[in-house]
Amino acid sequence: MTLHWRFADAGVREAVERWLADPGTAEVLRDNVRRRIVRIGAGEDAIVGKHFRTHSGRHPARERLKAWLRRSPAEKEARALQVAHEAGAPVPAPVGLGTFPNGDPLLVLPALPGHDLIHSFEAKTSDPVTALDLTAHAIHALHACGFVHGDLHHGNVRVADGKAWLLDLQSARRSTDPSARMADAAALLYSLREHLSDDDVLRFGINALSSDVGNRTEGHERLVRAIARRADAHARSRTRRAMRPGRRFERFRIGHRSGLHLRSVPAPELAALVATHDAAETESSAAEILKAEGRVKITRVVHRDRSLVVKEHKTSVLRALADAVRGSAGARAWRNGHGLLARDIAAALPIAFLERRVFGIPTQSLVVLENVDGPDGVAACDRAGAIDAQCDLVVALHRRQVDHGDLKATNWIHRQSDGRAVLVDLEGVRFPRRLTIPERLRGLAEWNASLPDRVRASTRRAALGRYLAETGLDLPTNVALQQVVELSLERQHRWTGADCACAKDGRR
Repeated sequence: MTLHWRFADAGVREAVERWLADPGTAEVLRDNVRRRIVRIGAGEDAIVGKHFRTHSGRHPARERLKAWLRRSPAEKEARALQVAHEAGAPVPAPVGLGTFPNGDPLLVLPALPGHDLIHSFEAKTSDPVTALDLTAHAIHALHACGFVHGDLHHGNVRVADGKAWLLDLQSARRSTDPSARMADAAALLYSLREHLSDDDVLRFGINALSSDVGNRTEGHERLVRAIARRADAHARSRTRRAMRPGRRFERFRIGHRSGLHLRSVPAPELAALVATHDAAETESSAAEILKAEGRVKITRVVHRDRSLVVKEHKTSVLRALADAVRGSAGARAWRNGHGLLARDIAAALPIAFLERRVFGIPTQSLVVLENVDGPDGVAACDRAGAIDAQCDLVVALHRRQVDHGDLKATNWIHRQSDGRAVLVDLEGVRFPRRLTIPERLRGLAEWNASLPDRVRASTRRAALGRYLAETGLDLPTNVALQQVVELSLERQHRWTGADCACAKDGRR
């Protein structure tokens, strides 16, 4: 295979041609539907080839247009790296750019020593504080050259020999806007959120942004807000991407039903599992029926040591018309489950969904979820720590601006392994930009009304107080308490307000 080279010296061309003649001589660092990254050679002469699967990927027509406009990802990254390197930024200079016969570009870079930034936090032999400081200084240097990165995360930082290098500049652009620089730092910190303390965030902000942060307190608050915006943008992107095939998800079909599934669970295995669910009413079926009421059937299926729950919905004419716009119940549960997990909210992992459509209107759907072992929120409410676990879940939902739609205690399971409350009812979840106070109070009332009278009023008040403190709801405690009580009683669910003074006052 011969490449058409835009630029590269003789040594680079020879090394790449040897790799193409014998692919087994290179180390594959990454290989997915978007690109393949290989390390070619060894020692100081080693290079990295980034093969962008543009023309051979999912959107060849679009990528051909981008290449004609000189906006292909390889060309954008090559230009940005070259200009930023010449300006003194800590980025590698490209050493080759070529095109395969099918139109896919190949960008060649020097192989940098060292390791990815995340290695410093996960390996006990590394010093994460030093690595984080080096990264902050690298970002400051990039910004000082008049650039922002645009896609910073720990995988795009290489730490070696007392220096941090910034990689993957496809989204880089010239900018001195303080908010763009703040977004760069926030994106990197968000990718490391599980490893950093508040002091780490503050020190990083000072080192990376210096004059952009203002005084320490104000700068820290601005950076925290920027991290929250990055978290929201990332979660919304992950939620949207859950509805199309990609690195994690793949399309599949069983009979007249089609949908998506996790690539990690083979489609034939899912087909056998769904067949077991479909035959649940027969004596020979291995499925355990958990619920079969009206248009809903829920079964627990064990297949090859994998325990899963299948939730099937059949629909009426009116619901079918509504589902044509909002998506079927199975599709919504799939999307919402992955959206909740992207927001670090405990939810049953959706494995697959299928739906049957007639003239484009969904008439039947199902979702396959991981089986969460344990009692539901009502059965577990007498256990030590159960109400705290439920409060953790409600706080997490509302802090991340999620409206569950039906926060009954029976809609989550207290996971046997760790006692956490895990959502299993996912169809009605919404992700508005901001939850209003009435929406928050309604959710609290749904939860409160679903708990039986044996949960004491003092326990409920303590949970509400903790909720107000951790969510920062701008409402006096006594006002919030009274409104939650009134809304709870209107629901006429399990709670009667028997030992609650506010409830008795409201009924007089």
